[in-house]
Amino acid sequence: MTQIEFETIKEDGNTFYKVVGTTTERNFEDDVERLMHEAGWITFESNIAAQADYDRKLALKVDSLVGFVKQTQPKEWAKIEKQYGAHAKERFLKRVTDELEPHDDRGGVIAVLRRGIKMAPGAHFRLCAFKPASAKNPEAVENYKANRFELVRQLRFGTLPDDANDSVDVALFLNGIPVVTMELKNNLSGQRTAHAVEQYKRDRSPKDLLFKPNRRAVVHFALDSETVQMCTWLANGKSVFLPFDMGNGKNGAGNPPNPNGYRTQYLYSQVLAPDSLLDLLQRFVRVDYDPDTHAMKRVIFPRYHQLDAVRKLVADA
Repeated sequence: MTQIEFETIKEDGNTFYKVVGTTTERNFEDDVERLMHEAGWITFESNIAAQADYDRKLALKVDSLVGFVKQTQPKEWAKIEKQYGAHAKERFLKRVTDELEPHDDRGGVIAVLRRGIKMAPGAHFRLCAFKPASAKNPEAVENYKANRFELVRQLRFGTLPDDANDSVDVALFLNGIPVVTMELKNNLSGQRTAHAVEQYKRDRSPKDLLFKPNRRAVVHFALDSETVQMCTWLANGKSVFLPFDMGNGKNGAGNPPNPNGYRTQYLYSQVLAPDSLLDLLQRFVRVDYDPDTHAMKRVIFPRYHQLDAVRKLVADA
């Protein structure tokens, strides 16, 4: 992993910090991966090892998902194993994928993560364990600690004839379910956030299950070392990306200088840290439906300032 080095630049009474020695997209990815590992994400020695259990057709890391369920809910797993025998895993994955597909105003990845799934014969599975309010329930604490937060680089996701070899820079998995994707660009190589946005619009088809709204990944981040944009509903050229910046501290857009790292480090070291992401999925993300047709209208992920304001209010309460 590369180490981040900075050059201090003073101009007109202002201090700026410029990254030196990190000039390619790969270098930036290395730094982001290291920082996210330090924040609590599981990383892998190779991209091949990271996605060995990734099923493109299901858009799931199946071993991670089944492993979490077996570890945390062995009694529930025993129910379906008794019912289906050697086909228990197959039937479980079929049930999960069915529930991940929104049906009117129910189902979808957000509902599944919050409520779990039910399947015959009377089994109820939680596919993630949110942080318990207290440590009074040891089992809840252990299940929470068992969550598998996995970072996969260069995830090969393609299921269409023209994207079989395409890969997304970073995919974040919660117990085998993809919840975030990221396209990263390095400013020093002449690529910026706008190029990552264009890549999503041009090369990340919403026909691929990984990118279908509220089916798998909840939010998609386009970023470089200075700015961030996000989208929850990819629609090719019609995709709408919104800023996810802190502001530059002077009533302007962008992000303030970071003397300890990249300007966008708050995203991958703080906002997407495991506990923070769990909190976002549990309490902040909202799916809106049409009141008459019950069809999905939008997936709402909070902007940075909305998230920051709410958390500060809660902390001060």
